[in-house]
Amino acid sequence: MNVVELTQSLIKINSINPKSSSLTIAADGEKNIAEFIESYLKPHGFETEFLYVEKDRPNIIIRHKSFDEKLPTVALEAHLDTVDVDSMTIEPFEGFIKQGKLWGRGACDVKGTMAAMLTSLLNWYKSETNNVFNVIFIGTMGEEAGTLGSMKIAHSNLPLNMVLVGEPTSLRPVIGHKGLWRFALEAIGKACHSSRPEQGINAIDIMMDIYNLLKSQTIPDFEKKHGNTMNITNIQGGSTINIIPDLCRLQVDSRYVPDTDIVAHREKLVHSLEFMSGGIKRNIQFQELENHPAFHARKESHLLNLLENSLFVLMVDAKPKFETWYSDAGHFSSANYDTIVWGAGSITQAHTADEFIAVDQLDRAVLVLDEFLKNCHRFYSK
Repeated sequence: MNVVELTQSLIKINSINPKSSSLTIAADGEKNIAEFIESYLKPHGFETEFLYVEKDRPNIIIRHKSFDEKLPTVALEAHLDTVDVDSMTIEPFEGFIKQGKLWGRGACDVKGTMAAMLTSLLNWYKSETNNVFNVIFIGTMGEEAGTLGSMKIAHSNLPLNMVLVGEPTSLRPVIGHKGLWRFALEAIGKACHSSRPEQGINAIDIMMDIYNLLKSQTIPDFEKKHGNTMNITNIQGGSTINIIPDLCRLQVDSRYVPDTDIVAHREKLVHSLEFMSGGIKRNIQFQELENHPAFHARKESHLLNLLENSLFVLMVDAKPKFETWYSDAGHFSSANYDTIVWGAGSITQAHTADEFIAVDQLDRAVLVLDEFLKNCHRFYSK
């Protein structure tokens, strides 16, 4: 299959993240797409290792049979899952082509880039017999909800010299993106009939004090660092109009630039909450929901230089950029791997109701990756 046909085949596999609320989830979708990749590459001398993170939810590592653990290793990485399809206005799993675009869930994020990586991987091992480095493919589960797959891989101490993380970047290198910190706060009161409020403790009243603390101190302090954002995105409290509420819950979504000290911000907030509750933690509870590190490329990134040279040769815009979204790259860079984010398609089409990728982006992505691997060969031959 060429890269377009391969992308179509990948789109036809429902690999919605099983933590999604979609009505069309295939619980083993990530496993299905991993098994498809295995069957596609196996006849060409590739071997697959399945690393299960949760039941029916594997990471996969694809190595050629000529893999030599003594040689440097370059990893091409893409996530196996997609977001849900419930709001889509086109057929999500058909993979049809119209007006020079390939349409369907995952076309842009990130099955198009995955197909380009697999195509270039095949091209490389068909043409190159005197290898001085290894090229492998890593497929991660769960990127769209929790990034558990990349976290597992990044902390497994794999001997990887470079990790090219696939995301829709319009073929430009991404050298940094924000981290993600989410937490919830619960105010615990005492329920009673609203005609006798003195017999209870109003959890919403407690939460109002917490809200004011966040708005007056925590958020301004966090956002002192340029680029950081913190938003209160959900508040729930009370049951019926005639009961003093015994519980109110608030959720916060934060995005942060590299070099933000999340531990310090967390400790300061928890200390303020303990002070507010008079040292009695039962009145206010802090729950960290997610904390995923920001990504920043190395100052002297060999991977970036090799990729930029490949883009220059093919007259593709090679200007690095910083993004506000999050990806698997945060875990890899935090584990000190030489990491860059790159791929075909525009981020503006990711997660949309009519997701697509331009066909010519797929073809160019393969050309860039082919040239990149040639540059890696020259680099490791020195």
